[in-house]
Amino acid sequence: MSRRNTYLSLMVLGTVITMIGGTGIFAVFTDRATTDTNTVISTERDRVAHIQLATATWDGINWTCSEYSDDLQTGLFDVDSYQPGEFTMGAYACLKNAGSAGASISLRALDLINSDPACTGDESSVDPTCGGGPGTGQLAGITNISVGTVSCATAEIVAATEDATLTSLTSSALAFPGPDLAPGGVVCFGINFGAPAGLTETQKQAAQTDKVTWRFAFDATANI
Repeated sequence: MSRRNTYLSLMVLGTVITMIGGTGIFAVFTDRATTDTNTVISTERDRVAHIQLATATWDGINWTCSEYSDDLQTGLFDVDSYQPGEFTMGAYACLKNAGSAGASISLRALDLINSDPACTGDESSVDPTCGGGPGTGQLAGITNISVGTVSCATAEIVAATEDATLTSLTSSALAFPGPDLAPGGVVCFGINFGAPAGLTETQKQAAQTDKVTWRFAFDATANI
C-alpha cells in the first residue's frame, strides 16, 4: 500500500472513531445528585446616611436628650423679647447617626424670612424700610450662629465653630466641629444665637421690632 493510501485510511478510521464517540459508546459513565432550591433573603439595612434629631436639656451638670425623630415638630428658638447686642441665647440638642456609615454633619438655615412690621423708637431715622412687613428688616444679617459640641456623658465642651451670620447659613453650610459621627454614635451640642461684638447703636435701632423666622437643617454626608 502506498504512503498516500495509508494516510487516507488513517483519516477515515479517525472519522469513524469520532462518530462512534459522538454516539456515547466511548463516553465516561457519570452520575449527579442535586439539592432542592436554595433560598437566601437579606434583611433590611438602614440608609447609608440617616441622622435623627432630639431636643435636649442641660441643668448645668447633666445633658439629657429627648426622644429622637427624623424631623422635629418644634423649633429650637422661640423668643419675643430679644435685644440685639445685649445677650446671647442657647438651645440644646442631640444628633444620632442611625445610618450604616460614618458621616460628617453640617448646619444650614432654610426658609428664612425677615420681617419689619413697625417703626418704633428712632428706627425710621436709620431704617427707611421699617414697617415694610415681610421681606424687610435687618435682624438676620446681624445675628450670629455658632455650634459647640459637648460630651453627652459629662457635658464638657469638645469643640466649637466660628460664628456665621444667620443670613449666610442660607447659602453656606456650617460644618460641625469635631470628628465624624460613627454609625450608632451620638453628638450633643448647643447652638448659640446672638449679635456680633461691636454692634453699633445705629444697627440696634434699625433692627428693633424686627422679626426673623427660619428652620435649621442638619445634613449628614456619608463617608464611604
